[in-house]
Amino acid sequence: MSPKNKEPKTKENTKRGKKEVDPDKPKKPLSGYMRYCNEQREQVKKENPELKLTEISKVLGEKWKELSEEEKKPYQDAYEADKEKYDLQMEEYKKTHPTGKKNADPNKPKRPLSSYIIFSNDKREEVKRKNPDMSNKEITTLLGKMWKELPEEEKQEYEKQHAEEKKAYEEKMGEYRREHPELKEKTPKKQKETKSTMKKVSSEEEAVDSNEEESENIFENESD
Repeated sequence: MSPKNKEPKTKENTKRGKKEVDPDKPKKPLSGYMRYCNEQREQVKKENPELKLTEISKVLGEKWKELSEEEKKPYQDAYEADKEKYDLQMEEYKKTHPTGKKNADPNKPKRPLSSYIIFSNDKREEVKRKNPDMSNKEITTLLGKMWKELPEEEKQEYEKQHAEEKKAYEEKMGEYRREHPELKEKTPKKQKETKSTMKKVSSEEEAVDSNEEESENIFENESD
C-alpha cells in the first residue's frame, strides 16, 4: 500500500478552517489574575531560570492564591474598569455587527442590563449632544469615566433599577423553564480534564468572576 499524499503544512493551510477574527470586535479585558501574571512573570523567570513555562505558570498561580484580598484589589479594580468599557463597546459593536443567530426563541426573557449599562444608555444621547465630534469609542471611554466618578448614592439608583429588572427576569425565566421542561435536561458539556485544563483551573479559579458569562451574554440576548 502506498502512503497517502499529505498536503505539506504551510502558514496558509494551517489557518484553514479557523474562524476569522473580526478586527473591529472589542477585545475582552484581562482578568485581575492575568494582569498580575503579566506583571510578575519576568521576575519569576529571573528568580527561577531553570523552570519551564508551565512550571512558571504554576508558581504564579500559587503566588496569586497567597495574596490578600487587599493586595488583589488593584488588579481586580483595573479589570472591572476595563470590563465596563468592554461591555459598552460590545453594545455598540452588536448594533453594527448582527450575530445572525437563527431559531432564537423570541419569547425567551431577555437578561437584565447591568447598572453601568443602564447608566450609559441613560446618558449616551446627552454626551453625544455635548460632544458631537467624538467617536463612539471616545464616548464609551467618557461614559466609563463618568460612571467611575458618579457619587455612590447616584450609582445606587441604577443598581436598584438593575436589581428590580433582575428579579423580574428571574421570575419570568422560572415561568419560561416551567413551560419548556426540556431545558432542565440540558447540562453543560463536561470538559475533559487534561493536565493543561487542571492547571488552568487551579491557578485561575479564584480570578474568575462568577457573573462574567452573564454580563458577556447581555448583548447577544438583546439581539435575539
